[in-house]
Amino acid sequence: MSYCKHCGEEIASEVQFCKSCGKAKTTDNESKLGLKERFSLLPKKKKVFLSLVSGSLLLLIVIFFTLNHLWSPEQLIKSLKTAVEDQDYEKIGELVQFEDSNQSIGVKNAEAFVNTVDQEDTLDGVLRHLTQQAKDRSYAESGILNVTESGCFVFIECYQITAKAFYITANSNLNNTVIESDTETVTIENVDDEVELGPFVYGEHDLKASYENQFVQLETDKKIYLSSAQQMVEFYFEYESIFTENLLASYDMTLLLNGEEIDDSMYINDESIGPIDPEKDYTIEIVANLPWGSLTTGELEMSENNYVDADFQPTEELLEEVSKSIRSFYDVLFEAYRSNNPESLSFLNSELQDDYYSSIKSVYTDVKEYDLLHFRDVKEFGLAENAVRVSYNDQLEEALLTVYVMENTAVESQWYTDKIEDPYYEKSYHTFALRYDDGEWSVYNIDFDNWESGYDYNQYDYDGDSVIIGKEQDKVVDNSQIGDDVDEELSEITLSYINKLVDAINSGNYDIVEPYIQENSALEEMQQGLVDRLYDNGTTQEVMDSEVTKIEVSDDSWKINTNETIKIMYGSGEEETQDYAWTYTVVEDDGNFLLSNIE
Repeated sequence: MSYCKHCGEEIASEVQFCKSCGKAKTTDNESKLGLKERFSLLPKKKKVFLSLVSGSLLLLIVIFFTLNHLWSPEQLIKSLKTAVEDQDYEKIGELVQFEDSNQSIGVKNAEAFVNTVDQEDTLDGVLRHLTQQAKDRSYAESGILNVTESGCFVFIECYQITAKAFYITANSNLNNTVIESDTETVTIENVDDEVELGPFVYGEHDLKASYENQFVQLETDKKIYLSSAQQMVEFYFEYESIFTENLLASYDMTLLLNGEEIDDSMYINDESIGPIDPEKDYTIEIVANLPWGSLTTGELEMSENNYVDADFQPTEELLEEVSKSIRSFYDVLFEAYRSNNPESLSFLNSELQDDYYSSIKSVYTDVKEYDLLHFRDVKEFGLAENAVRVSYNDQLEEALLTVYVMENTAVESQWYTDKIEDPYYEKSYHTFALRYDDGEWSVYNIDFDNWESGYDYNQYDYDGDSVIIGKEQDKVVDNSQIGDDVDEELSEITLSYINKLVDAINSGNYDIVEPYIQENSALEEMQQGLVDRLYDNGTTQEVMDSEVTKIEVSDDSWKINTNETIKIMYGSGEEETQDYAWTYTVVEDDGNFLLSNIE
């Protein structure tokens, strides 16, 4: 079988002419021609096809050898050396990639690298390291630059130069600090935050930190030499700020500086704001929206040391409400002294409770052992009319209102006397902290014996009874003050005893009920043991109902019959309600009715 030299169609051996084009087939002489002559006799289409195939093969061979040469480690190293010597930072940035991301290091990192190797005269060492890696075909990443293999085409070996990646962790002592490097800009929004910058190449880099608010601009620069993978950098600004107490960050508050509301970033902590420009003069006003209403400090001038007393201006209505709560506090406090019942002050701060507990117990001990007569009274008190403070109590998780109080009080203790004549009243200065709950104020804490201040005070009278403890006044009942109806007196004493006994059991304090019980009586021994036993077992009680049903005279005593309904809460958590019918014996002891027995 042969082919037509004119059209390329097949021609049978016995046929002399091509059926397709009608021309004669190749002669014997033509078949003896060389490759070039025979190629020239081929049809045009065959010539084009063969030319394309052979050209493509040749091109692939050329590309293969060219790429192997261009992407060889030796050629890359040579290109890097030339680029460094020419300070061609753009070329270096393209040649070198970060080893952890395959991201080109870029122009700025390339410049930092060149500057570093130039200052340290280490370029020859870096190139020797790369050349040895290329020679050994060992690509362990042990240098600041390394030759590494990379994925490429089939049969083609590809390499790249990689740089170790270095990162910076930065923080600042100011909110909203802007950190700028050669390659990026980040913001530290909060002083408790840290930000990461990078990647960078080995060597020296410039960082700039800046802060700006409505009143001042601050900048600071750092040169960072990176030789470890992760490095911490702290930016510390020197600045001036305004100091005040209790800025109430936990509440809705507006702070105006020179009449302009400040940005949140200027709240450095609960006691200072800034930075400010020390060359300027400032006024400050704080407006706080609190559970009981809005308060303002008014526009305040700063002292030379940038300190501001954050006293708020109370309204007349607020002062009136506070004065009522302080009167109520005096009522409860004095009754706690009269009845020897400090537990009634449980609404106070625990430390203040302890102080009053010790004071009341000490008074009664001295009354009993040293024939003491104790007197205390408040004639009047005053509230600073233009200054209150607000503080946040972490334990209560609420704001407390602090008021400045002037008291005109007398507290005297005298021995071996029946009467305190002409008690001495003197002024003292305290601060009262009050809680606000469900529209009501209550005293929570007191800071005693402050220095006299220059405040103007609104004066309020206290009309409650004074406290006298000792002699006949320390007993629970004084017949001369009760009246002539003995049955009524006996009923009142007995019912009071029932409630005081439950208070004593619940607090583990027998002293609460002691004034109702005759000393050295059978009832004293029984109830002392009852109080201690039930308290130790965690048992508490509540008087649900009590009444006196009958009173009978028996010689020099009285028999008092009662019906009592008592709810009992055991330490286990179980509860039950019991009805009791008791008969108490009441005697007259030194002019007072006291209980001596129970049946």
